[in-house]
Amino acid sequence: MNSPLMGYWIALLVLLYWVPSFVAFSRGHRNRWPILALNTFLGATVIGWVAALVWALLAEPTMRVQNPTILDHAATREPGFTTDQDDFRASR
Repeated sequence: MNSPLMGYWIALLVLLYWVPSFVAFSRGHRNRWPILALNTFLGATVIGWVAALVWALLAEPTMRVQNPTILDHAATREPGFTTDQDDFRASR
């Protein structure tokens, strides 16, 4: 049992154990903390691990907007609708 590969097997199992949490955090899942809790406390049971993985994969992640002021509103503008910037340009 003192094989040099035993450490690698243990490390692999530890990484596999945390896969649902890694997936939830990497996707920016809005329920990433409850998924981490489920994975921590019930992940040792196969049902808890599968439930955490399915939850991390199925629910849509939250949309992250880097800078909301950069969003282009021209595509959503109705005909005849002007913005403050349009009024400013017209008055110059």
